Amino acid sequence: MAITLDITGVLQAAAFWVSNKGGSNGWKLFLYFYIMLTVLSVFLGNDPVILSGTAFLVYYTKVNEVSFLQPKKSL
Repeated sequence: MAITLDITGVLQAAAFWVSNKGGSNGWKLFLYFYIMLTVLSVFLGNDPVILSGTAFLVYYTKVNEVSFLQPKKSL
């Protein structure tokens, strides 16, 4: 099921939806990510959603060009 969601583009569309709705506000992003996973859980069950959530985060980081945080160097 998770592979089907990935191939059909549903996860990529969801990444764009969450990104557009949440903007740069972290609380909104979390809320829309939570809503998306809850709705998917109702229809698909828990296991496919867990696997799809990981793929979603990959798409989301590509859409928003999120880079890894670098730790601050201590003096």
